[in-house]
Parts: sequence; C-alpha cells; structure tokens
Amino acid sequence: MHNLHIYPGALKSEEDGELLYRCLRSHQPILPQAADLGEIPLIIRHQHKLPVCTGEAGAYLRAVLQYQKYGQILDFSGMFIYKMNRLYYDGLKPQTRGSTL
Repeated sequence: MHNLHIYPGALKSEEDGELLYRCLRSHQPILPQAADLGEIPLIIRHQHKLPVCTGEAGAYLRAVLQYQKYGQILDFSGMFIYKMNRLYYDGLKPQTRGSTL
C-alpha cells in the first residue's frame, strides 16, 4: 500500500518575488459596494484540515452555476475536483508537494 502525502500551499516560482500585481494590471479595479447571489440554498462545507481549498471552491462555484442555470443543486465533490486538477492540469510528478492552482 502506498502512502499518499498531500502538502498544502502552492509551489513558489522564481518570478513570484519579482512581479507585483499592481505592476501588471492595466487599470485600477473598481469593486462593487455589495454583491448578492440571491436565495441559493447552499451549505458551507468544512474541508477538515485537508489542503483541498481549490477543489472546494470549484465545487461550490459549480453548484452555484448549476442552480442559476437549472434551478437545482447538485453536490459536487471538492476532493474529486482537487485530485482531477492535480492529475490533469498541474503536470507535476505525484510526489511533488503542493499545487500550482
């Protein structure tokens, strides 16, 4: 049986310390005073100290979009989305710590 170790956090690239967002943006962002998703019956899920915040955020967003489009809630797995992102989009070796997402 193989032990799977997942370490939280993104991998730091050499450019991370050199680039500032304010130097790259084309204009000053304008944020709304308030925002509302409406009456969407969603729950806040606890990730139980697992480093799957990107997967949980993706699952929550998919649920919101599903509700807005079809009027029903589907429960998406944050762990599944996180693992699929690591497998298909990160392009990292399995033993690599963290994620690029």
